[in-house]
Amino acid sequence: MATVTSMQRSSRPDRPHNVRLAGTCFVLLVLFARAPASAQHTGDCIPSSAEAYLEVNDVRARILNDGALFWDGSPHVYEVPKGGGRQSLFHAGLMIHAQIPGEHRREPLVAVARYNNREFWSGPIEADGGPPSSCEPFDRIFNISRDSLHAYHGGASPTSDLTDWPTGLGAPTLSEDGSIIDLGALPLAERVDRVIDLENGERPAIIGDQMLWWIMNDVGNFHNETETMPLGIEIHASAFSFDEVGPLRYTTFYRYRVLNRTPRRLDSLYFGFFVDPDVGHWSDDLIGADSVLGLAYTYNADNYDESGDRIGYGDAPPAIGFDFVRAPSADGSQTGMTSFVDYNLCDWVYCSVGALGFYLPQVARGRLASMTLREGNKGWDAPESAPQTTFMYSGDPVGRQFWTELNTDGLGATNEPGDRRFMASSGPNNMESGDVLEFEVAIIWARGKDHLDSVRELRRASRTVQAFVDSGYDRTVPFIDAPAVTAAPANGAAVLHWTNADTSNNAQNSFSEYAAVVDATYHFEGYDVYRFDSPNDTAGTRIATYDVANGVTTVLDGLEGGEIRNAAYGSDTGVRGEHVVGDLDNHRTYHFGIQAYAYQDGYYPKIIRSAMTRVSVEPRADATGATPGEVLGSVGIVPNPYLLASEYEISGGKEVRIVNIPDGST
Repeated sequence: MATVTSMQRSSRPDRPHNVRLAGTCFVLLVLFARAPASAQHTGDCIPSSAEAYLEVNDVRARILNDGALFWDGSPHVYEVPKGGGRQSLFHAGLMIHAQIPGEHRREPLVAVARYNNREFWSGPIEADGGPPSSCEPFDRIFNISRDSLHAYHGGASPTSDLTDWPTGLGAPTLSEDGSIIDLGALPLAERVDRVIDLENGERPAIIGDQMLWWIMNDVGNFHNETETMPLGIEIHASAFSFDEVGPLRYTTFYRYRVLNRTPRRLDSLYFGFFVDPDVGHWSDDLIGADSVLGLAYTYNADNYDESGDRIGYGDAPPAIGFDFVRAPSADGSQTGMTSFVDYNLCDWVYCSVGALGFYLPQVARGRLASMTLREGNKGWDAPESAPQTTFMYSGDPVGRQFWTELNTDGLGATNEPGDRRFMASSGPNNMESGDVLEFEVAIIWARGKDHLDSVRELRRASRTVQAFVDSGYDRTVPFIDAPAVTAAPANGAAVLHWTNADTSNNAQNSFSEYAAVVDATYHFEGYDVYRFDSPNDTAGTRIATYDVANGVTTVLDGLEGGEIRNAAYGSDTGVRGEHVVGDLDNHRTYHFGIQAYAYQDGYYPKIIRSAMTRVSVEPRADATGATPGEVLGSVGIVPNPYLLASEYEISGGKEVRIVNIPDGST
C-alpha cells in the first residue's frame, strides 16, 4: 500500500525548459486575460501537497493531487517496467479551457497544471460557487486496493483509506444493494463529513486492482500561469490500474469528473493535458498523433535510447501514448482526442504564456494564436494550399509517411529529435450550471522489435485497451470447460478416456470465445495428458498431447522479460479422446489428469487452460477392462483419411504414421 506524504514543492523544474516570450503577443494575451470576468471569487488556499503511487501492475506512477502527474521536483516517476529504473514520462498536467458567453465578448477561462504553476487546489466548491474556507483538510489522496478489500472481508481490520473513504464528497461508493450512492444534491455542509458506512455494507466502487481518488477545484487561489479568473469547476479524480495480462499490464487509467458548480454556463469547454514525455533519455524523442485512435504518442527517433543524466532503454526503445478512451462530445455521444499540438513550437514561436497560449491551440478551428494550423512542415509554416487540421504529425511514422516528424514535407525531410512537449485535448462541450462531464485517459506503453515497431505495437495495444474500456472493463480471460474423464484398469495398463458434455462450452471440441482483455478470440487447440506421483502432486508430468493439426505446435507464452508461462507443446498429431498408459505395476494406484487448452496468436496469454480433471486407477491382471492388445480403437494413423493427396503424404514418401500404440503391442 503506497503511503500518502506531503513534500515541499520545488521552485523550478530540475532541468531547463525552453520558454521564449514574444513581446507583442505577450502583451495582447495579458490584456485579453485581464478583461472583466463574471463574478467568481478565489480563495487563499496553499498548494496541495499529497501524493501516492499507482503500482499494482508493471507500472509505477507518482500521482499528485493538484492537477499534475509524475513530477513534483526530483524524482519524476513513471517507471516501466516497474523496478527497472527507466522512466517513460517526465510530467503531465491537466488543462481545462472554456468560455463565458457574452454579448460583446467570449472571455476565455483556463486552468492548467504546468510544471510548478498549478491552478488546481484540494477540496470541493461551496454552495455559493466559492472555494472551501480551507483547502488543507482535503489535501489527501485515498488509496484502496482489491487486496485490502478482500482482507477486510476476511476479517482483517480496515485500512484508514477505507474507513475514511469520503462518500459525501463524491468518492464512488456502492450501497449494500450494489447501487451507486450519489449525495451531490445535498448542501455541502450536510455531506462534507459523511464517510463510507462499512458496517451497513457500503463498499468503494473500485475500478481495477488499485484505485486512487482525490478531489480538486480551480477556485482555491489566483491563476498565476494563465492569469484568468477561475472556471468554477470541481473535479473528482481517480487513477487506477489492473494487475492483468496483455497491454493492461503496462497501462494506467485516469478518470476526471468535471462539475460546473457555478450558476453560469461554460461554453466550448476543452479538456486535455500538457505533456513533457521523455521516453527514457529526453534527448532523442519524436511525437505524433493517431486521430482515429485518439492517441497522442512519443517514440524514439532511432533504435537506441542512450543513457546520460537519465537511464535509457537501450536497444528497441518503447513508445508511450495518451489515449482518450472516454470523452463526451457536444451531442452527448462519446468522442476521443480532437486536437494535438507540438508545444515546443508554441514556446518558441508565438504562444508561450497566458490564456490564449493554452486555449487557442486546442480549439476545433485548429489555430495557433493568429496562425492557422495546416498539414506539413511545422504546421504554422505549411503552404496555404495545404488542408487545415487540428492534429499535428498525424501520418504513420512506421512507414515514414507524410505528415510525421520523420517526413514533414512528403519528400523525406525530418525534424531534429530532442526534448518534446505536446498538448492534446478533447472538445468542445457546453456545461450548464450543475452539469457533469466525465473524461478518461489511458496511458499505454508498448515495446516492439525496434523503435518503429514499438509504435505499431502501441497502436495495437490502443485498440485492445479501447475494446476493454468499451466492454465495461470486462477483464476476464475466458475459461474452457474441463473434460469428463474415466480410467479403466487393464493388465499392467490404464485406459484413459475423455469427452465433453453437450452443455460444455467445448462440446465436440468447439470452444471459441472472444476476450476483450487481449482483443482476440481463443479457439480450442488440444488436450494434455498428465501423470501425478501422488494425490498431493499438483505439478505432474505431461506424458502426451493431442492437438489440432493446424501448424500450431510449441507455443512459448509469457510476459516481456519475465518467465515463460502456459507453454503448449503440440505436435499436430490430431485430437483424440483416449490414451493408453502401459508398463504399469498391477495392484498399485496411479494418478492421471486431462486438461483442455485453447489458443490465440496475440497478446499474453496465448494459451488458456481448463481445470485439470484427475482420475486414479489400479491396474490388475484380472481386470475386466481392455488389455493393451484389445484397445485397437485408440490406435490411429496420420494422415487420416489416407488419400495420397496431402502435402504430408507426398513429401513424406507415401507413408502413414501410426500413433498411440500401447506398450507391448506388435
